Amino acid sequence: METELDKKIATCPSCRSRYRVSGPMEGKTVSCKKCGKKFSVLFEKAEAPTVTEPMDDVPEAPAPASQEDTQLAFAKFALKSETITKEQLIEAYLFKKKQKEAGRDVHLGDILVEKNMISQERLESLVTAQAFSETRTLDGKFGEIAVQMGFAKQKDVEAAREVQARLFEATKSVAQLGDIMVGDGIITDDQRDAILSAQHRPNRPSHTGRAQPEESKAAETGTPPQAVSFELTVSDDKLDVFVGAVPGDASGIGMEAIRDQLQSHGIKHNVLSDEQILENLKAESLYGGGWLVARGTPPKPGRDEEIRCYFETDPLKVGTEKEGGIIDFKDRGAIPYAKQGELVAEKILGVEGVPGMDVYGQAVPPPKIKKAKFLAGRGIEKSEDNLKFFAKLEGRPSLSLDGRIGVRPEITVSGDIGYDTGHVDFEGHIEVSGAVQDGFRVKARGLRASEILKSDVEVSGDIVVNGGIIGANIRTKGNLQAKYARGATIEALGNVLIRKEIYDCNIRTSSACVVENGRIISSRISAKKGIRSVDVGSDGSNPCKLIVGIDEVTEKEIELINEKIAQWEEHKNGLETLVDHIKVEFERLDTQIGKLSRAIEDQTKQLETLEKVIEELKSQNNPSQSAKVHEVAENLNSKIHQISKALERLAKEKEEVAGKIVIHKEEIQRTDEVLQRLQDRKESIVEWSKQEPSVPAVTVSGAIFAQNLIEGPHSAIKLKNDERHVVIKETLVDQEEDAPKRWRFDIASME
Repeated sequence: METELDKKIATCPSCRSRYRVSGPMEGKTVSCKKCGKKFSVLFEKAEAPTVTEPMDDVPEAPAPASQEDTQLAFAKFALKSETITKEQLIEAYLFKKKQKEAGRDVHLGDILVEKNMISQERLESLVTAQAFSETRTLDGKFGEIAVQMGFAKQKDVEAAREVQARLFEATKSVAQLGDIMVGDGIITDDQRDAILSAQHRPNRPSHTGRAQPEESKAAETGTPPQAVSFELTVSDDKLDVFVGAVPGDASGIGMEAIRDQLQSHGIKHNVLSDEQILENLKAESLYGGGWLVARGTPPKPGRDEEIRCYFETDPLKVGTEKEGGIIDFKDRGAIPYAKQGELVAEKILGVEGVPGMDVYGQAVPPPKIKKAKFLAGRGIEKSEDNLKFFAKLEGRPSLSLDGRIGVRPEITVSGDIGYDTGHVDFEGHIEVSGAVQDGFRVKARGLRASEILKSDVEVSGDIVVNGGIIGANIRTKGNLQAKYARGATIEALGNVLIRKEIYDCNIRTSSACVVENGRIISSRISAKKGIRSVDVGSDGSNPCKLIVGIDEVTEKEIELINEKIAQWEEHKNGLETLVDHIKVEFERLDTQIGKLSRAIEDQTKQLETLEKVIEELKSQNNPSQSAKVHEVAENLNSKIHQISKALERLAKEKEEVAGKIVIHKEEIQRTDEVLQRLQDRKESIVEWSKQEPSVPAVTVSGAIFAQNLIEGPHSAIKLKNDERHVVIKETLVDQEEDAPKRWRFDIASME
């Protein structure tokens, strides 16, 4: 059995990687595991080379004899070039070890790419640079040998090395110095081969410009290699041409024959150069489908027309995803809303593509761009160029299936607001033919519905309910009308008008609360402009609490605003304190930087003085004293370097601290803006409330039962008896001029 020692050495001529291979592999074509290029296996001779003169220190090519050694060299080169860090290399090697234990042998470079430590392009560049670096090292000795043996002059070697460097910089290809010197006529092929043998580097295979048949299959079978010829294959889109190999006559292998075939087929556009074709021949497998020899210019696709809508075109989506991935089927997002004159949609014109050209020189048209429908519906005003749509009025913009865009001043919900619609958030008026069902939220400018059940409703305008309100929580900045209200909590800036009954409700309004043809039972009602009803209470019901002449709505709003103002002021005070602390740190750093800067300046002057002393001592031929002064200067220079490093660190810290000060000051400015808006809002509410007169009165056209409590701004009354057709109003009691004011509720008959 063949042992590892029985194997021979084969070297890749491209990257100089060395491999131990079995004897039967000689003559076969293999791929280098390092650079990926193919080469014929040629074994190195064991005997020493014969040269005309003895040479010392002829190094053996430092190429690895195994894949592990090759990857180790790659790792060292990657570290040296600062492509990766030691920590990244250790991580990659540990990963490679685990993969190998799992039966997967992965190249170190592929691991670096997989771990996103380097890109695939950087890996390829690194492998090429490593090959060039190793080749340059070997070729340095190659040049010395060439000069030593009298084959070339030193200036010729240096000129060839410059060509080698420029070639790599321009093409990223690694050319051996010997091949360049042969090509320039500096040395002969035999002289080059002799130097390579002296270096234990294999001779370069000759390239005649004619592709040779693949030898691997012939070597395996022991039969002579089969000659091949070529045939052209044109892709269906006529943009690519390949030369494919078929067994038979080998006369069509040469570049001249390929050119003849291309010309005879009329292929003339973007034919590759001879160098590019030969490079493709090296890279492609001979029987793997052919080599690219011509590539047409593909057409550049254009851009389709686009309708860009500035609103949500699918408001009735399934639901909104909450934290944790839970879908809230009630929350389907806000319904889009457009203000008058607002841009709601525009048409982005398409861009025609650019024609290409096939390999025959014929134009290839680009794909046709798609046209978009752009139709104006109701509530839309078009621009002069018909490319922009604006809202004629405030309302909901929508896009129909036929591409028609319109704006409606309201939305109509056929049926209930429930699971079919989800929560509704719309900055316009909503018409609901059914009810607002339990558990759903509605936010709008206006609302009309048949019923509002146990839901949460917030409206900035008026609310009209044809039927009743049952268990709802309602807030409106307008008026509210309903047939009845039961178990509801209502807060309104406008009037609350109920036709039949208020039962077990909590109502606060900045205006009046009126029950036109019914009664108020077991409820708490606060109305700045008074309460009017047919009846209040009943024989068996809990008493009502009626508060008149007091604006609890604005009081609550002002209280909330004051709480927010306090929170923002606390936030601002914290920021100002933080800025003060940071400023102290900034001043400390500034002081330290000043001290270190002065220290560097002083020590630099001392160093300059010492350097002059050293020069004087040298001129006086006093080496011992000069050495002592030089040592002092070196220590001083080292100290200056250390101080400079500390100065850089402090300057960086100072810059970071200054940045924090700027950020916090900007936050303070934003906080001031929020505080000003809150203060303006508060003053506006107070001013509005002052302009609206209060009416501390309860008017009953029917009966108000005993035990009901009435409160006003200054006094209160608990009825002892039932009363009918009365006005119960808080009035100022007649009193002497210097006496304190006294108020009371008087009960008077309705006129």
